[in-house]
Amino acid sequence: MKNNFQWWLVKIDRLGAWVLLATVILFFATSYGMEKGFFDQKTARWLHTDFLPIVGAIAFIMHTGPAVRMALMRNKLWNKITSVIFFAIYIFLAAGFVWAEFFYQSNVPDSAIPSAKQNQTQNISESDAMIFTAQELARYDGKNGNPAYIAVNGTVYDVSSLYINGTHKGCSAGKDATAEFYQDHSKQILTRYPIMGTLK
Repeated sequence: MKNNFQWWLVKIDRLGAWVLLATVILFFATSYGMEKGFFDQKTARWLHTDFLPIVGAIAFIMHTGPAVRMALMRNKLWNKITSVIFFAIYIFLAAGFVWAEFFYQSNVPDSAIPSAKQNQTQNISESDAMIFTAQELARYDGKNGNPAYIAVNGTVYDVSSLYINGTHKGCSAGKDATAEFYQDHSKQILTRYPIMGTLK
């Protein structure tokens, strides 16, 4: 029975390692693909922000959990104390991932960001929505009294309340900021900003 359990741990460890490798490759490929535009934006965005983080977290636990446990057992360090520490660490990691993925929001003060309700009233009507070219969007750089607009996934948002002198966390207004946005923010934040049109 013990040998059968160890056999399953090895199988889970190896499966987790292969899934984790594939996840890392796809994560970088979709990020680069979104930035360069040679992947379908919608599919790449879904993989990069919704699917791969979850799969990667599960694969990480599948790979490292059995490996760490077996390493402790080989070195005769597996006992009641180390097993409690081991499970506490992995529960903490899993809880931290769930929090980061589903509950974390940017540390931007709420007072500096329009609420979702305000955004709904500020969005322009479809008949008045603008279609921006990259050159037209560049005019809305947040400098010299200009509003600050950015495009994310082809939608143009007014982020004037957030961008100071046309910049925020090193990102400049007046351009497609899809790649930069998903490095630090969750997609729910976008509901707080007025939609001004679409990027051609």
